[in-house]
Amino acid sequence: MSFSGHLPKILGDDAEEAFYRLTTLLGYTKDRTQNITPAIDLIAEFDDAESQERSSLLKRPIFSPNGITAFSVKRGQYKLKDVANLKRDIEKGKRSKDKKDEVLRNLAGGVLVTGSLLPEPELNSILKEDGIYIWDIRRLIFYSLKVKICEELSELGAVKEGYFQSLNGSFVIAPTKLDIATMYVRVFAFLDDHNLVVQRDHAMKMLMEIYSRGLKPFLSSSPLSLQVILSVHSMGSVRRELVKEAYVDYAKALKKHPRVFFSTPDVFEIQSYAAAPWTAIFSPSTSATLSQ
Repeated sequence: MSFSGHLPKILGDDAEEAFYRLTTLLGYTKDRTQNITPAIDLIAEFDDAESQERSSLLKRPIFSPNGITAFSVKRGQYKLKDVANLKRDIEKGKRSKDKKDEVLRNLAGGVLVTGSLLPEPELNSILKEDGIYIWDIRRLIFYSLKVKICEELSELGAVKEGYFQSLNGSFVIAPTKLDIATMYVRVFAFLDDHNLVVQRDHAMKMLMEIYSRGLKPFLSSSPLSLQVILSVHSMGSVRRELVKEAYVDYAKALKKHPRVFFSTPDVFEIQSYAAAPWTAIFSPSTSATLSQ
């Protein structure tokens, strides 16, 4: 069976429309779609000011250019010429003869979107040699689950997100329930680093930052104690046994986080997108437990 006629275009258009929605949910503002010259599927920029008005305060994806971004969307596999074409079109836009075209002339970089699953060396090589970020299927699932979780959390309470300072990623915090003197809080860590193998020391840094920069501010304005349920989503591999041990040890060290109590290890959820990203879709760390 061969695909012919209008079907490839229809499927390509569907892929673009779905991706447009994802970028909007991530916090990008679409400047142009299907730009003709140069041929770029989507030109968008993350708007920090606009994000402050949303209930889900999403930060710009770390694995992306900082500024006006050219996106090229491929429904299936990409070819190296697609990378070269996107790079060429970005340079062409930046050299636009129309000096009033601030969108094209101020392009900061590009993201090539593909339905393939790429090995880490290939992602790194293309970024280093061509300056092009590639969002493959695992990163698309990672970002899709992130926006879904944040949207559902926003129905339970105000959502706040902060970047980690010691790791590539961010953490999302949302109060979900108040019970006498205790506030129940959901925390999601999103480690957006496909090169990182999460070990005990990384987990400790993550936990300490979540407390000092995320949970501690809650305590300064309220006499309540916090009961925390934590979930970790990592683009890279995770040494689960070591991370669990770090979690248990940190949870026991109450002097390091007074009035903050972490749930039992069986509720601590770890999701890695390194090998089988689709397993995150049926992970218990999503909507089934958000209200706990």
